[in-house]
Amino acid sequence: VHGESSLFLFMAATAAGVTELQVYFVDGDFVTVTVDPSITAVQLRDLVAIQLGMRPAGELPEGFKGPECFGIWVCGDDVELELHFDHLPFEYIAGWSNLMKRYSNVLDQPWYREKKKKRKEGKLKEPPCRVFFRITALLSKMYERKFPSPGNAFHLPVVDLMWRQAHQWLLNAYYPECDLETSVEMAALYMQVKFGNFDRAVHKPNFCPLNKLLAPR
Repeated sequence: VHGESSLFLFMAATAAGVTELQVYFVDGDFVTVTVDPSITAVQLRDLVAIQLGMRPAGELPEGFKGPECFGIWVCGDDVELELHFDHLPFEYIAGWSNLMKRYSNVLDQPWYREKKKKRKEGKLKEPPCRVFFRITALLSKMYERKFPSPGNAFHLPVVDLMWRQAHQWLLNAYYPECDLETSVEMAALYMQVKFGNFDRAVHKPNFCPLNKLLAPR
């Protein structure tokens, strides 16, 4: 859909009362939620968090952050915006073409014009923007690195999403200043998540072809 279609979608959803919304994660996975178009960013954040197994914000022990570690983002080709608690995601979707004009630096780039043309002709199925559930930009990096984990099952979905985002950021070179020590630590964590605890009978030298471990680019 392009700008006009996004606006039509918003108006139709408003008239219908409820609509389905796909909320994405950074690795391309998504969940589908049925919501009222007037839902706020914080309401949507908590709805997705609960669906993932997190406790609602405000029902956690003092000093523990669950859903509060994340935010609702609307992201497109060249613009990524984290929504404030009371912002309305559907309004951002409907007004995305205007937001691109306000914030983007690629509107005159040939590749963007071609992409926009393909969307208008229906040759490109990817929408101009998507709603994401991502780590909030306001989360302290010190808190993220020292995230408390012992003995609380509700930590698991939080740590899982943090890991998935860090993994994708590393693969796509969003950590330009990532030092060697951090890179090795991330690689070790990836191996642990993907292959489990060390098993001498299974994890022998060259048990997995190197080309399956390399980043896609």
